[in-house]
Amino acid sequence: MKDIATRGIKQLWLMGGAKLAHSFYQLGYIDECQIFIMPKKLHEGIALLPAIVEGQHMKFVQEIKWPSGVIQKLYKK
Repeated sequence: MKDIATRGIKQLWLMGGAKLAHSFYQLGYIDECQIFIMPKKLHEGIALLPAIVEGQHMKFVQEIKWPSGVIQKLYKK
C-alpha cells in the first residue's frame, strides 16, 4: 500500500473475502464499502463485516435493487 500511495494512486478496488477487507480496514485503507447481495444463497452464506458496515464505523448511503434481483448497498466512512 505504501508503494501504491507513492505512485499517486488514490482509488483501489479490493476484491476478496471478509478477512482481507477487515485487515485493510483496520489499517485505515477502506473508506467505502459496496456490498452486493445475490438473490440465491450458497449453503449457509458467508458473514461479511457487520462490525464495520452495520456498526458505528460506516454509514449507509444508498441501496440499488437491480432487475436481476441483486441488491447493491453502499456504505461510507
